[in-house]
Amino acid sequence: MATETSSKHGKISQYTNQKCRCAACRGAMAAYQRGRRAQPVPASAVHGTENTYTNRGCRCVPCREANTASPRNQRRSPTRLDKVRTAVQR
Repeated sequence: MATETSSKHGKISQYTNQKCRCAACRGAMAAYQRGRRAQPVPASAVHGTENTYTNRGCRCVPCREANTASPRNQRRSPTRLDKVRTAVQR
């Protein structure tokens, strides 16, 4: 019994889980993201945290600064091996 694969397209799950980038799946993801960004940040959100920036979509100055200062968003510091590679290249 053959199943029609086109019925799976145009869904967020197909975009995220199967990495499908067809026009229908990209459109579904874009619509989802537009709707999510349009929602206001709840008053109960704690500002000045990376969590609020990432999960709530807040872009106030304290949240942007917290996101920038997050170790996850910092360039990784050079390891010993990186220092050796740099010395060898000179």
